[in-house]
Amino acid sequence: TTGNDTAAIQDLAGNDAASFTNTVVADGYIRGATVYIDVNQNGVIDIGTDYLVGTTDANGNVLIPGGAPAGSIIATGGVNTDTGAPNTMVLKAPQGAATINPLTTLVQAVIEKAVAANPNTVVNAALIAQASTKVADSLGLTSSLGGASLLNYDPIAKGDTVVQKAAAQVATIVTLAGNAEAGTT
Repeated sequence: TTGNDTAAIQDLAGNDAASFTNTVVADGYIRGATVYIDVNQNGVIDIGTDYLVGTTDANGNVLIPGGAPAGSIIATGGVNTDTGAPNTMVLKAPQGAATINPLTTLVQAVIEKAVAANPNTVVNAALIAQASTKVADSLGLTSSLGGASLLNYDPIAKGDTVVQKAAAQVATIVTLAGNAEAGTT
């Protein structure tokens, strides 16, 4: 509707959304995760600089307004609805992703590595698709995805245990690596 309609979908400031993208945060669905757009493209959350999207609902969903600034998506905190355990992993996804999980975090890492290797690299739809395909191929997930992109594929909703297992393994490896003492193997 036109005007300021309280029944419309609104951002945190109460502005009506002209359009939005529904995005789900999952390693199991993550409720209460805080989601940001990395406006300055440095790969970390900078309070006051990066765009605060909001907090995920009980099912891990958050709406990113159509007018949100450009940048990758970062989700932090929250609670895994499957296990009740706190989410300690920072989850990322490229701009425009409809799913944020450990696999999209790997996709974003591939993109960040490409940009670090060549600062003139343009992050566009082609580079994002290439990074998604590279991660899917590397993990042997291409046939499970059936042509879908990791960025728009919710393995929990699809009941896809192959992709869910891969995401869980990635999360476990990241957690173990983050907790390892210096000099350990």
